[in-house]
Amino acid sequence: MSNPVIERVVGEYAFDPNFPAVESRPLTLDAVVNKAVLSAIFVGLGAVTGWTFAPQLGFGTVMLLAMVGLGLGLVNSFKKQVSPVLVLAYALVQGLFAGTLSYALNLQYPGIAQQAFLGASVTFGTVLTMYALRIVRSGPKFFKFMQFAVISYAVFALVSFGFAIFGMNDGWGLYGGSFGLLFAAIGVTLATLSLITDFGLIEESVAMRVPESEAWRLAFGLTVTFVWLYIELLRLLALLARSNE
Repeated sequence: MSNPVIERVVGEYAFDPNFPAVESRPLTLDAVVNKAVLSAIFVGLGAVTGWTFAPQLGFGTVMLLAMVGLGLGLVNSFKKQVSPVLVLAYALVQGLFAGTLSYALNLQYPGIAQQAFLGASVTFGTVLTMYALRIVRSGPKFFKFMQFAVISYAVFALVSFGFAIFGMNDGWGLYGGSFGLLFAAIGVTLATLSLITDFGLIEESVAMRVPESEAWRLAFGLTVTFVWLYIELLRLLALLARSNE
C-alpha cells in the first residue's frame, strides 16, 4: 500500500484481537478532515515563513530542514501513540523546507512556485472529487502495485539524492540530465496515485471505527503525500524550465 503511515492504521487494528472490545470514541471523517486542515495551516505558515526569510538562509539551512523533516516523519511513522504536537511540528518544518526551496527555485525560474502549488491543489481536489463520485477506486491489487512502486522510487530517490549532494552525475539523472524529466513525471504520477490509496484507507479506517485519536495519524499521512506531490511538481517544472533555456 502506498502510504505506510495510513496503511498502519488499518493494519494494526485489523489484526488486533482485542480491537472490537476497545472502549474509545470511534473515528469519523469529520475528525480526519479537521486534523488535516489544521496540519495544512501549519504547512502554510511554515511555507510563508520559509519564503520570507529564504534570502537570509543558505543551502546548509535548506539541507538541515530537509533532514529534520525526514527525522520527524520517521518518528511519526513508527511512534506507537500518535502525537499531535509532533504531527504539527512535521507540518511546520516541511512547510519551512518547501517555502525556502520554492523561493530559491522561483528566483531562477519565476512563477514555478505558484504553478506547482496550483497544480498540487488542483490535483488533490480532482482526485478527491473523483474518489467521492466513485470514478476512481482503490483495491488490493492496486495497493500492492503502489506499495512496490513507491518503495522502489523512495529507495532510488534517496540513493540519487546522496549522489547529487556530491555532484555525481546529477544524482543518476533524478535531478537533471537526460532522464530527469522522466523521473520527475514518474514521481508526480506516483504521488497522485498515492492520494487514491490514502482516501481508500481513510474510508476503510472510518468503516472499521478505529479510535478517533488515529485521525492525527491519518492527517499526517495526507500531509506527507501532499508535500511530496508539491515537491515533485516543483522539480518537474524546474527541469522543464531548465531544458528550455
